[in-house]
Amino acid sequence: EQEEAASAGVSFKFGRRPSLRFGKLLRIDFRARFQTDFRSFSPELEEDLFELARARVSIEGDFLNGKFEYEIEREVRETRYPWRDVYVNFRHFRRLQIQAGKFKEPFGLEQLTSSSRLDFVYRALISKYLAPARDIGVTAHGRLFKRGLNYQAGVFKQDGENARAEDG
Repeated sequence: EQEEAASAGVSFKFGRRPSLRFGKLLRIDFRARFQTDFRSFSPELEEDLFELARARVSIEGDFLNGKFEYEIEREVRETRYPWRDVYVNFRHFRRLQIQAGKFKEPFGLEQLTSSSRLDFVYRALISKYLAPARDIGVTAHGRLFKRGLNYQAGVFKQDGENARAEDG
């Protein structure tokens, strides 16, 4: 009985990131990401030496005993597309998951990989123009053969943020 009461209670944990938990019903993790660049020149140039390249806040987690996971991420700086990822993923079956909302379209490994997991922070310029980036849609994805084969297939509203013509 005590174990059931503890699993249904509200708790706050501070592990890798702050996390609010409502038993096994709901988990909310709070995140913030900042990336800055600093440059120095000799002789000095009339150029910005400090740049805030990324400033993002997000919540992510799961609910209903992990059957659903979600993420809501927004860029704090002024940018053309401030909402980054806003999605829900149904993951009751590991081999077939359904994700809906705004997220990266399944195209281009370099675009699908987080910049924090790349050797270089900036991606190749060709990847920016070829890969569609984020858009609103639905995708089916999963892993088969003991993670030997990953698949993703989706339907999206448009061709992604990278495909849209720049104002100018």
